[in-house]
Amino acid sequence: MARSLKLAQQNLLMIGIALGFQLLFVFSLVMALSELEKQYERESHLRIVMGSLNGLLNQMLATAAAEGMFQATQNKPYRRLFLNGYNETLKQGEALKKMLAEDSVKDKNLNLLKDLIDDMHTAFEQGSKAMESGTFEDMVNSFKLARAMIEKAEVLSAATIRQMETENAENREKQRTGKIILVCVIVVGFLFNFIVFVLLLRYLDESNQRRFGVLASNINALSLQRPLRQRLEGEDEVARLDSLLHQVNENLQQARRKEQAMIENALDVICSLDRNLRFEQSNNACAKIFMIDKEDLLGKSLSSMVLPEDREKTLRELETVIANRSQASFENRIKLPDGTNKDIFWNVVYSPEEQNLFCVAHDISGRKEVERLKQEVIAVVSHDLRAPLTSIGLTLNILGEGGLGPVSDKAKNRISKAEASVSQLVSIINDLIDIEKYESGMISMDYKIYEGTELIEEAVGALEESARARGISIDCSRDMVRTTCDGQRIVRVLTNLLSNAIKFSPDNSSIKVSCQATTSGGAQGNARGVIFSVSDQGRGIAANKLSVIFERWKQVEKEDESKKGGSGLGLAICKALIDAHGGTIQATSELNRGSTFSFFLPENPPKPRA
Repeated sequence: MARSLKLAQQNLLMIGIALGFQLLFVFSLVMALSELEKQYERESHLRIVMGSLNGLLNQMLATAAAEGMFQATQNKPYRRLFLNGYNETLKQGEALKKMLAEDSVKDKNLNLLKDLIDDMHTAFEQGSKAMESGTFEDMVNSFKLARAMIEKAEVLSAATIRQMETENAENREKQRTGKIILVCVIVVGFLFNFIVFVLLLRYLDESNQRRFGVLASNINALSLQRPLRQRLEGEDEVARLDSLLHQVNENLQQARRKEQAMIENALDVICSLDRNLRFEQSNNACAKIFMIDKEDLLGKSLSSMVLPEDREKTLRELETVIANRSQASFENRIKLPDGTNKDIFWNVVYSPEEQNLFCVAHDISGRKEVERLKQEVIAVVSHDLRAPLTSIGLTLNILGEGGLGPVSDKAKNRISKAEASVSQLVSIINDLIDIEKYESGMISMDYKIYEGTELIEEAVGALEESARARGISIDCSRDMVRTTCDGQRIVRVLTNLLSNAIKFSPDNSSIKVSCQATTSGGAQGNARGVIFSVSDQGRGIAANKLSVIFERWKQVEKEDESKKGGSGLGLAICKALIDAHGGTIQATSELNRGSTFSFFLPENPPKPRA
């Protein structure tokens, strides 16, 4: 029954049963009290009848005595006394007849008593007529009739009184019995109601306790990732909660299977280390990256796999993560069983609850090889390509100047274009070499304290003539702001931004260059430093291209390379230089309204690399 009832319905059931027995008990109690009240009312009625009967007999005797005295003395006061007694007897007789008529118990003596009252009326009426006639014969007959009536009344009254006394005694016995029954009803009803309530409560409690026990067991099993017990049957809240718990368990198991499949099929090594840096768990990628089976890897020390040159750095990084209960990323080299090495990039996080290090190891040997090849290419470009191009440029310059003999105007024009092309190619090669150096950290920064206006004026001075040739004015900030930076490289950033602003600004427009101190700069918006800005009134940049303009070889429009010139490396160089300072650079723009390029230099730049 408990399975099919909700908890609220079970509570209502207990209350309903208890209330039903209470109503039955109250009904029985009311019936017993009603019967007892009837007995009391009967007893009171008999007492009243007996009293009225005694009063009527006394009045009859007094009236009969007054009649006899009048007959004997012919004294008028006795006549008045008789008449008054006669009237009073009529009243009491009628009242007694009314009480006897209302009596529910039909008894022979009571019926005779009613007839006696009628005879009394007849006898007294005869006596009244005799007093009026005054004849001796009427008075004697009246007296005999009254005497016979009184004797009959005394006998009938005595019998009626004895009967009523007997009935009173029976009523008192019934009252005692009724009281005992009433007490029994109260005691038995209470005990029965209490027992039923306790038994029902125990049944529901045991049933719910068992079901709650199963639910608690399933919750505990879910937290420990153990199999759950069989689902509870029923439609109550406990069964629904248990069903929901099983559904959650199924979803978690499905999620764990997916998670495990993702981990096992991941290309990177996903593993855990204990505090002694021994492998506790790993996915299958270890066989491909470390060239060690998972079974052989478990229990092996990470430090034994790291090259001696990187071992101290690796142990220091891991100890710092454990001590600070934090996470870190670092690179090292792992010695493989075949004697070769692999470059590994580690992401490590420490779990205080598990007392373990959770790691993701990514093989970057390919990237390192690409970087090595890139350096070789840069070296080839720097030494084997830039030098010949520089020589070609010088030769073309000598030819154009006539150093090797007279040259026609047509030839001079061709030589000038060739020289410009070579110069642009050399500039692209220099930019490419520079950006590779900046991004790889191969340059050292020469930090000094500079006035912001000093850096702006130097950059503006280099481009002032080209701006003036197109009627473009450059408004410079005069705020006295100091910043710590590599002045030569920040001037190059400003020069690149100004060059672009001049290139894409309409004739007779203006460019604004400013610098100001800030306390809300940097990537998180809460660093102190200086913000430099270059604003123009050019064509603007589309919003979907603002996120890519700082990448290599990117031009806002395809025709810019041919019409405006440039290689698409200028903004990439700016970003690399600002990143090297620990700052940020960004652009905001509105089509046909102009663009603003700004960069933030922190108050305390990062330490220069050795």
